[in-house]
Amino acid sequence: MNSRCSLVGATLVATLLANCHLGSRAEMAVCKQTEAIKGTDGPVISSAKAEDQTCPIPETVWERFAKQGEIALKAGKFGDAERFYNSALKEAQKTSKQDRRLAESYENLAALYQARGQFAKSEPLMEKAMSARGKLLGVEDPEVLISLARLGQFYLAHGKTVKSERLYNKLVEFTERKFQREQKAIANLQELAAFFATRPQLEAARPLIKQAQQMTANSLNDQYPELAVGLDRLGTTYQQRNKLPQAEQLFKLALAIRERSLKSEHLALSASYENLASVLLAQAKFAQAEPLFKKSLQICEKVGGGRDLFTKIDGLAQCYTNLGDRSSAEELYLRLLANADKSGSANGPDTGKYLTALAQTYIQEGKFAQAEPLLKRAIAIAERSNGPQHCSLSPILDAYADVLKRIHREAEAAKISARSRAIRGT
Repeated sequence: MNSRCSLVGATLVATLLANCHLGSRAEMAVCKQTEAIKGTDGPVISSAKAEDQTCPIPETVWERFAKQGEIALKAGKFGDAERFYNSALKEAQKTSKQDRRLAESYENLAALYQARGQFAKSEPLMEKAMSARGKLLGVEDPEVLISLARLGQFYLAHGKTVKSERLYNKLVEFTERKFQREQKAIANLQELAAFFATRPQLEAARPLIKQAQQMTANSLNDQYPELAVGLDRLGTTYQQRNKLPQAEQLFKLALAIRERSLKSEHLALSASYENLASVLLAQAKFAQAEPLFKKSLQICEKVGGGRDLFTKIDGLAQCYTNLGDRSSAEELYLRLLANADKSGSANGPDTGKYLTALAQTYIQEGKFAQAEPLLKRAIAIAERSNGPQHCSLSPILDAYADVLKRIHREAEAAKISARSRAIRGT
């Protein structure tokens, strides 16, 4: 539902109120609230969308060049693609007014240069595309915020740390400001709904308010999924570069988007909880990470996302362990092993991970005798899966050798340590 429809709804409410000749202070306040809705830069009022600003350039010519460029790019004919995309850009530049196709033309050329590894040529085009979108739609439009996130990811990937930090600050500022304005618009509509509920003589306006509320909700749901993905990707890039506070902030914004636009049992919401929990765990914020891992796990178990259970359970178990609740961590790993036995995958690669994780929990508790058979079984599974010389064996062998030493089986421990060193080539 486009925002122009929501603006019409708010305008109609204002007109209806004006025709009712309201006289009390409360009623005049409602009129002011309606005007506030009309003036809030949220989905309720933003009418400056691209479809209202499309300029009369020869669209068919631009489309033909853009499509020919896309076909050439997919065929690996980079020279042809560059020629077609440049022709499309020239068509878009013929008008003095802002047009969506100008940003898309810059983006097409930028994508071409990235495919050719010509990142120095791609960067200014991506910047021009973002600037063009910002002038056309406004800096808080989801499309612009998505462009900011993509450009930030590009900067990080190519070592442009200063530029990425500057863009990160803008992205967070614009996104948070947009949230605040939209929440204000929603609150205004709720106040209007409450007002009309106490005024029987204004019964005709109540359905209009309800319709405006639904339009606003639909607009939020339509705008935000791709923005959440963009924030997640940039957050992951920051996390990979150990910039954890920045990753945390971006994951929080992505989670806020999904919490307001998705059902409570959506798998994308589960992923968002896990993303934020994992970066909190990496910062030793165990008490904050624990409930997020729990929510992520509950959604996955309820809707059948079993393939990703281990990372969630392992993260939750690490929280329990660091918060002093090792018995709860142990129960989680035992549950995973029991499920593997029931499903017939007791000797599968995933089971090896469960065994190793449970063994580490026992080691932290000083239960070395209980850890020993688990690591021995994990080694056997890894050997069957990857062969006896695979590098993935080395850390398990090291852990096993350490356990053997602690239960006074030094001769066996020495052999295992020697095998691990041989695999590593040390």
